[in-house]
Amino acid sequence: MNAPPTSKLVDWVVSAVGAPTKFAPCGWPQGPSRVWRLDFSDAPSLYLKQFGEERKREQEIAAFEWVDALRDRGAALPTLRAMSDPDQKAIILTGVAGEVGTSFPLDEHDGVEVHRRAGAFLAAFHCLAFEDLDPMPLAHAIPLRLAFWIERGGERLSCEEGALARDLVGDGSLFAGDRRVPCHRDYQLRNWLLQREAETAEGSGLALGVIDFEHARPDHPLVDFVRVEERAAPHYPHWFEAFILGYEQATFEQRTHERSPCTEVTLESIEEKLRAFSAIHAVGSVVWGHCHGDQKFERAGHELLSRLRVEYC
Repeated sequence: MNAPPTSKLVDWVVSAVGAPTKFAPCGWPQGPSRVWRLDFSDAPSLYLKQFGEERKREQEIAAFEWVDALRDRGAALPTLRAMSDPDQKAIILTGVAGEVGTSFPLDEHDGVEVHRRAGAFLAAFHCLAFEDLDPMPLAHAIPLRLAFWIERGGERLSCEEGALARDLVGDGSLFAGDRRVPCHRDYQLRNWLLQREAETAEGSGLALGVIDFEHARPDHPLVDFVRVEERAAPHYPHWFEAFILGYEQATFEQRTHERSPCTEVTLESIEEKLRAFSAIHAVGSVVWGHCHGDQKFERAGHELLSRLRVEYC
């Protein structure tokens, strides 16, 4: 659990939004950022987030330009309320209603609906206009990611796992001509908030909220598919199919009505590239999990590599 905030951080919170009645630790214990829910006697709760490094704080603050452009695009989103000085490395956000997706009970129908909505929202995210200032083509950058993780902790991989990952990623030519888009880069149930919508004549549904934009930056669009596929495809394939369908339909509408340059995506068209990104994610999970003492995360990386070997071979 998070340690209490320092007195200096508390003083900044009070000066920015008033004195909370409670600092309630929340968030992911293994993550590099610390999060507290700020409760007030006469106002809605807010969230205090303190980052492990200033670069991550700057990245999330910058991402709110995209977040603000995505309001009313199918998901509830937080609002940035306050920013500390760089020494404190903190921000304050409004809350988003709902329960964390990994804790929300989803039956087959609910799972399909949630993933369809999440895919449609992601398409709106990826279709935002922006200027890519990175001079390195993705075809060069993507193999370097795998090389980074293998260099950092490749001894945690078997020879077969390392060879498989290298085969799936290849020399980068698979990604020649692909372009970066605005990405969330941790898009998954853990960062989706779900709640039941009110009953209507058409029945009831689920409302979607999306949080945690500290990793958001321009990247290949399939980076935002990997965590969804990893969880859904092995056990709930219809959920991942609904995610792709929601993305595909929303992309088509934006290309047709908004003259957006979004790339057309189908399940068949992304299969080979998605395996490559899944391999990078799996290797990164093994290495990161070991370095942070997260055995569950490390084990998930090995399990994903095993599944990729079966599918690939």
